[in-house]
Amino acid sequence: MPMKLPCLAVLAIALLPTAGLARPLTARDLVSLSQIEHPAVSRDDRWLVWAQIETDLASNRRHESLWRLDLAQRDGAPQKLDMVQGADLRMPTFGSDGRLYFLARTGDATSAVWSVAAGSGAPTKMTGDDDISGFLISPNADAILVWADRPVGATSLNVRAANDDGGGSARIYERLFVRHLNRWQDGQRSQLFLLPLAQGKAAGVSRAIAGGLEGDIPSKPAGQEDEIAWAPDGRTIYFALREPGDNEALSINFDIFAVQRDASAAPTKLTPGNPAIDTKPAISPDGRWLVSGGGKANAPSASVTVTCPVVNSSRPTAVTVTGGA
Repeated sequence: MPMKLPCLAVLAIALLPTAGLARPLTARDLVSLSQIEHPAVSRDDRWLVWAQIETDLASNRRHESLWRLDLAQRDGAPQKLDMVQGADLRMPTFGSDGRLYFLARTGDATSAVWSVAAGSGAPTKMTGDDDISGFLISPNADAILVWADRPVGATSLNVRAANDDGGGSARIYERLFVRHLNRWQDGQRSQLFLLPLAQGKAAGVSRAIAGGLEGDIPSKPAGQEDEIAWAPDGRTIYFALREPGDNEALSINFDIFAVQRDASAAPTKLTPGNPAIDTKPAISPDGRWLVSGGGKANAPSASVTVTCPVVNSSRPTAVTVTGGA
């Protein structure tokens, strides 16, 4: 009887999973992991497309590509989409016309929006190489909203920062921010521009739509397209913006603004009563309700509220739907 316990102990050790003997995860493993972003499903539920970021340690750079999976095939395998030679591809999204839209950035740091039929076909270049950072297709696929870094007050994408080659590397800043992660603040802002579409391509001159507002749309350094939204009828655009003022680096006061796509009037601030964060606007299918995430001034960072202004009223009212933790 006393011999049974040692035997059982040996048996238990022998049955331990071999995974317990695997080597630890290293920093090299972490930077080598593929990253998945922007999954998008076609309107007929057949295609799943996503952006995949992979790290090439030998060249010390990352590559972005698009992958596609045919959901109609039970055991289908992902397929890499090599559509623009030598370009990093990102931000896939399906339009109401069924086409797949994406952003292509080439090695010389220029980028443009392209589109392609969901199933197959040759891609079409929709915009010029305007160093675009992101885009949103209108609900009717008759216009494209893009954002790009441009000088404050730029009226179109054609306005570029002056090339100051006066020599020297000193920088003079009169207010914060000075740097966003790995990029210096260069006096430009991420701004919204509207381009009408005709026969699948941008037609006419781009137009700034944020009026005289100053700030970054989306916010920097980590803002994304969920800080911007189209109304279902494609007539109004909503966006979150932090107006810089004198203390931008210390402020969390983001507000939701609404502007007509033709920029016929200045943007309207929908959340003036909350001196804290209001962001990520989402519009109900009937266009009546705008939902945004937010917080309260001097509240813990985990405190979150969701407000519902009535957007078809001349004076929107905010209703708290959920309280913060």
